[in-house]
Amino acid sequence: MVKTGVNLQKLKEQNSFSILHVIREHGPVSRSQVGKILGLSNTTCMELARHLISRGLIREKGQGDSSGGRKPILLEINWEYNFVIGMILSQEGVSCGVYDLQINKKELVSHNVKLTGKEIVARIKECAFEAIHKSHLTEENIAGMTIGVGGIVDAAKANIMGSTHFQSREIIHIHDQLDSIFPFPLYLENYGNLMALAEKKLYYPQCESLVFIQVDTGIGGGIICNNKIIRGANGYAGEIGHMTIEKNGPMCFCGNKGCLEVMGSIPVLLQKASFGLLTQRDSLIRKFMDSDTVTIEAIVKAFQAHDRLAEQLFEEEAAILYHAALNIILTYDPEVIVLGGDIVLFGEAFLNRIQQSVQKTIFDVNSENRVIAFSRLTDQPRVCGAGIYAVESFFTDHVVYPDQTHIKHPHRIISPV
Repeated sequence: MVKTGVNLQKLKEQNSFSILHVIREHGPVSRSQVGKILGLSNTTCMELARHLISRGLIREKGQGDSSGGRKPILLEINWEYNFVIGMILSQEGVSCGVYDLQINKKELVSHNVKLTGKEIVARIKECAFEAIHKSHLTEENIAGMTIGVGGIVDAAKANIMGSTHFQSREIIHIHDQLDSIFPFPLYLENYGNLMALAEKKLYYPQCESLVFIQVDTGIGGGIICNNKIIRGANGYAGEIGHMTIEKNGPMCFCGNKGCLEVMGSIPVLLQKASFGLLTQRDSLIRKFMDSDTVTIEAIVKAFQAHDRLAEQLFEEEAAILYHAALNIILTYDPEVIVLGGDIVLFGEAFLNRIQQSVQKTIFDVNSENRVIAFSRLTDQPRVCGAGIYAVESFFTDHVVYPDQTHIKHPHRIISPV
């Protein structure tokens, strides 16, 4: 009998979660429509909906159409029930956004400070509490916080395993230090995975496989396959910036030679331009420079003016990223490949060059089913991605019964995607 009771309780929890999911996906929706979708009786739907309303997770919103009789009362998610925090740790400092459950931004706080492994926890605490205070919220209003970093992450244990941003190969046990500070669930994730998740949720919700490549101060990436973030056995999956492009290329911080990051990141592109200007003094890149420093904007403007050096840099960069894209196609065969970062300034011509190179291979069969595109994320995209991750985690992890509210999940393994 005891075992049956436990099973009934778990069944209630599972059905409540299923109702929450259906209302999120299809709402506003009536109780009877929820029952039809899930195969549940009207009595069960009414009882569990009443419970979810009492918990503040869902709310009634107006009346629906009726073919006869009383109009049904519609249900929707209470999007202001709680808020989430998305935080990014980078070379520029800490950025922290507060969002509602529909990813509407409520507050954004940025601290431009140089981070080291020793002061990360203090900076996280300072920035998070400032954002909560400026949002006129309390800690009880926060459903969870995702911290995004560049580098190798053990998402299950919430540890930073190594990061070029902090110039550290040492493990930073971030969860152990933060667990006693924040009363809400904490999540740690790699930039690339957050960006991949954001792209999928906002722009490609129907696709099941997507790879995101961020070409910026470094090169990172995120992989979604069968609607799940792919991390691998040790968290190395998605470290696209460290695939070998040139076996005898420059040494990378990771210990490998010729990594994509040391061959094609924006700083490397700017360095190539600087060297090129030593011999091509008449290059239009100089004309578009604001000072003595080469910028990606100057290269792009010179390329658009058909400058020879800029075109050479364009071709080299496109060739490097073509090889990266082809490796990804052969490994994961994703429906969508998204390029983000400052590389998008080159415009559609850059994407066309990569597409043309892929079309020259035998792997272009059914290419109409594959999208290679630039990122459309704007306004602190990594912070937004962290916020989306926290929202997805809330709906994935949240236990809808009051005696288990706000349980922390520091060792969660299942991806929220």
